[in-house]
Amino acid sequence: MNMKEMIATRHSCRAYKDEAVDEKTIESLKHFLAEAKPLFPELEVRYEFLGLDDMMPIANYHAPHYIVVYAKKHPLAKVNAGFLFQQFDLYAQSLGLGVCWLGITGPEEDLRKDFFATHPDYEYVISLSFGYQEGDGGPAHFHGRKALEEISDSLDERLEPARLAPSAKNGQPWYFLHKEDGYDVYKDDNPAVTRWQEVDIGIALAHLYVYHPATFEAFTREEPKELEKRVYITSIRF
Repeated sequence: MNMKEMIATRHSCRAYKDEAVDEKTIESLKHFLAEAKPLFPELEVRYEFLGLDDMMPIANYHAPHYIVVYAKKHPLAKVNAGFLFQQFDLYAQSLGLGVCWLGITGPEEDLRKDFFATHPDYEYVISLSFGYQEGDGGPAHFHGRKALEEISDSLDERLEPARLAPSAKNGQPWYFLHKEDGYDVYKDDNPAVTRWQEVDIGIALAHLYVYHPATFEAFTREEPKELEKRVYITSIRF
């Protein structure tokens, strides 16, 4: 399957074979990330490929490979990271790998200290696990996804890829306000999942980019409309 097709079939993998991914595939993943489109090209992102022994303990499952993501501090840094690495998620799954976003773990403390010693203006964002999936994983599950009218004031079916995007605790914090020149994108002001909401927004926007790679672009609106219990993030057209 290609990345567009993966949006309707992807799922989070929580059971991996105890087997390293072959080097050719690892190199393909690295090359893909090196060429992946950022949402905001001016924002700096760094990442490291690590193994299980490099990660803080994970209670329920283990994977042979991880990517840990850091970003130079900026209000939109996490949105940009989510956008980049959801592309990685879809690409890796299109190669037959299992992938899962990990908000509950990260690199060992010593590794973080080493990174921040040379990058003091960066912050740790999130990690992803990946590897060969144990079993077929079953069909994709989209239980509890909000209806289109709950995530936008426009019943624009082109927003469907964003509606299907994964999010922390299935919070789906995105809202798309229709404008003449595109959409203004907001996040829900929900303290319960604030830590990952910006990443989630980037993930949803990545789905729209994958569907519309030739026309998708982000821009900043000078005076966006204020919405109750929502925070403006960026604007898009596609």
